[in-house]
Amino acid sequence: KKTQLVDQGFIQYLSIPHQRTDMEKLLQVQPDELRFGIVLGSVHIVKLTIKSVASTPVAFKLKTTNPQRYLVRPTSRVLDPGGEIVVDIAVQPTAEY
Repeated sequence: KKTQLVDQGFIQYLSIPHQRTDMEKLLQVQPDELRFGIVLGSVHIVKLTIKSVASTPVAFKLKTTNPQRYLVRPTSRVLDPGGEIVVDIAVQPTAEY
């Protein structure tokens, strides 16, 4: 299964497939699906929570396949055991939307 971006009119959502991986022993990511409500000419921000479930510090890095369209902040961090961070993912307006 792949992570995929699906367009449904004015709503876009990013679907993160759920399968048990080694990463899940280190990090929990919520929500499983990100929904972007696209409004003409405006930036829409969704929040992704990343929590460490590891017993030692763990690092993560997020990358987008379309950095002109999706702005991710912060893109990387080291989380202490039990630490969590909220990541903002912004959809930049384009000519189509």
